[in-house]
Amino acid sequence: MKVFLVFIGILFINLSFLIYNGDMAQYEKIQLFLKSTAEDCAAGAALYYNEEEYSKGEWCIEENEANKFISSQVRFAEESLKKVCKGSLKYEVIYDSVEVTVKLYYEMENDLFRLPFLSINKVSRVAKYEWRNWEK
Repeated sequence: MKVFLVFIGILFINLSFLIYNGDMAQYEKIQLFLKSTAEDCAAGAALYYNEEEYSKGEWCIEENEANKFISSQVRFAEESLKKVCKGSLKYEVIYDSVEVTVKLYYEMENDLFRLPFLSINKVSRVAKYEWRNWEK
């Protein structure tokens, strides 16, 4: 009987480890996808600059065009993420003189981890794109 109880204990520990390992791999993939999406949004938004101001030596980002680009990227990312787990993707954009910061927040309807002692249903990533050595 003692061997059976030890076997059941080891079985539960191994099953918990396998479940945790699979859930953590999915969490890492979501983090990586949000990271690349945030970087794409920030870099793409920085390319929408005002050409008139640029010809005068100033740097000014066209916020309307940049916001359109970011919202299209976020819509595509949200559709891709819904295939993995259901949730909503929200974003925040901060424009500074020579930099663009994009913050992505993904809130899942269900808990990402199946184990009862772990609970994660929000994932967020931040990316910043800046023009270095830009003289004002």
